[in-house]
Amino acid sequence: MSVKYKLTEFLFRHTVKPMMKKVIKNPDECFAKQEKKQKSKLPLEKLHKSYDFEEKCTSGTLYYVVKPKNKVANRLVLYFFGGGYTIPGDSGDFEFAQDMANQSQAEVWIVWYPLFPKATGLQIIDAGLNVYSEALKAFNADDIIFFGLSSGASLAQNICLHILENDMRLSMPKRLIMHSPTFRIPPTKEQMKEMEGLDKFDCIIPACYMKEQDQVMQRINLNNVEYMKSPIEYSWKGLPDMYIIYGSYEVLIAELPEAKEKAKMDGVVMKTYIGERMMHAWAAAGFLPEAKEVRRNIYAVIRGDRNDGFLL
Repeated sequence: MSVKYKLTEFLFRHTVKPMMKKVIKNPDECFAKQEKKQKSKLPLEKLHKSYDFEEKCTSGTLYYVVKPKNKVANRLVLYFFGGGYTIPGDSGDFEFAQDMANQSQAEVWIVWYPLFPKATGLQIIDAGLNVYSEALKAFNADDIIFFGLSSGASLAQNICLHILENDMRLSMPKRLIMHSPTFRIPPTKEQMKEMEGLDKFDCIIPACYMKEQDQVMQRINLNNVEYMKSPIEYSWKGLPDMYIIYGSYEVLIAELPEAKEKAKMDGVVMKTYIGERMMHAWAAAGFLPEAKEVRRNIYAVIRGDRNDGFLL
């Protein structure tokens, strides 16, 4: 484990994890603060100096088209940022998307979906569908991959579930790459017990957050998209191959065994990559050597390499 990783872990343990505990204690106050942050604008002029992208809009949904430098893109990744559906994407997502584009010979479209509590669950799903529908005009579905971080990983799956649940005439993307997703809110008693055992290792998400998150979700409008809460309770038949990434030191990994059983039962291919002693969504921290390692495997999946580092 690198010195940079240890310092980052220490920082998160003393800043991010306490903040997550405050969300549970006073969700209304936290929602109000997040709504203010959501109004902040991206420093696009500064970002353009470092990254090759265009800002576009389709059916009211913004997205950012990041292109590989000095290469021709022959595939597309729809990128869904994380942040618990309340925190907007930031410059780190552009760094990740540009690296992904360069190393995967892919265009990467960062989907700038709306956020809770102002947006409804259906509006968030529709935003993803708007961009996916636009993507299908330029690429075959077999050349499109959904990638998501944390809540963005869950969103990638939920968009596909929405297509299936509503019998929409949209083809499935080739693959889902889901980094640190949530499959069930709240966790089962067995999962919660395991999460409590992992709590001392997780530097970002406290186990109590997962236990009480159901109360937070009750303040949100999930009408007609209830699977955003617990997608594991719905049929996965027809979903694309799923590539799941967890750190062994994050509480959410407690949900993986049930997800594996669900995928097997519904005939969905699921491959996994477990980062030993890694934190939640660590690939997002591009300055870490450990992030570079898992990114290589993510890019191998996007390119369709045989040796991608994921296991059945």
